[in-house]
Amino acid sequence: MDLLIHVGLHKTGTTALQGALYANYSCLLKNNILYPRTGLYFSQHALIPGTLLPVHPYLDSVSRSRDPDHYLDLLEQEVTQHQPSLTVISSEVFTEISRNESGCLGIIEGMSRPFDNVSILLTLRNAELQALSSACHILRDNISGLENPIAIYSNMLRCFRTWHDFWRRSGLLVTEKRLEDSGGNLVDHYIGDIVGTYSQAARDGLSEFTLNQGAKGSGANADPYAPLSYLVGFILGNSTLLPAIFSKVTFRDIASECGRTRVAAALTKRVTTAHLLGYLHFFSQEEPAVLLNASPYLSLESKIRAMTAVGLDSGSITHIIEIANRLVKIYS
Repeated sequence: MDLLIHVGLHKTGTTALQGALYANYSCLLKNNILYPRTGLYFSQHALIPGTLLPVHPYLDSVSRSRDPDHYLDLLEQEVTQHQPSLTVISSEVFTEISRNESGCLGIIEGMSRPFDNVSILLTLRNAELQALSSACHILRDNISGLENPIAIYSNMLRCFRTWHDFWRRSGLLVTEKRLEDSGGNLVDHYIGDIVGTYSQAARDGLSEFTLNQGAKGSGANADPYAPLSYLVGFILGNSTLLPAIFSKVTFRDIASECGRTRVAAALTKRVTTAHLLGYLHFFSQEEPAVLLNASPYLSLESKIRAMTAVGLDSGSITHIIEIANRLVKIYS
């Protein structure tokens, strides 16, 4: 019996992979592949590595054990019951706990008890885009993060590079797959060849499910906001605005203001992800002090300089600042 542990990273299409494996539980099991029920938090096995995290912003919303042996014993019982050729476990939380290296590797060792072979699947993407996607997710979920979006982006970039390095030197058998190489069927790209080694029927079932989901436009974890909304948020952030504004305005308010006028709606089509990435990269390179200060402030002039450096014309910059000023007047 073999064990494959998918450890993320975050923002590499993990939700789509986990959703496909979870939805196809019966089909996989019929073909001697187990996606265990033990330790599930929605469609990922986050409760198993989450035992090393006394506090977690999402896992604490459910009743959970902090004792690793609780889940390891249940997992061993489930595997013993089904005797699968391949068991697949998936959660990005395995990577989150890697700061506790011995604890992380200890849980993996404990999970390995019933298995003959254990390997790691590490899914990756361009680190800068990964950090941008993660920072945007944080900001739309927690508007107070706009007080220092530059630091959030830089910290996430450092985290992704550190996590990648940890798995490379873990001593485990690690297979790396990149999001950019998926060619349209992400689930088959990540795990199809592995699953196909045990059952071609299981691989075909996963592939068909994924293609059908794509046709329906499932949009798992899709970002509902345009890049312009984030850029306006970045202009509001790293400023001398009182934190009180961030207790009044929501990210939806920012997005709504960005689409309120005809000029703003046209501007939405011109501002791209490349502009966001360039803006953040500009400050992470040019203003290293921003990353060190507890309350870093950037002048409006420096923000204009950054927007110019990433290729936005003066008219667009003027409209972006006007949107930000309207929000300040409304919510201050």
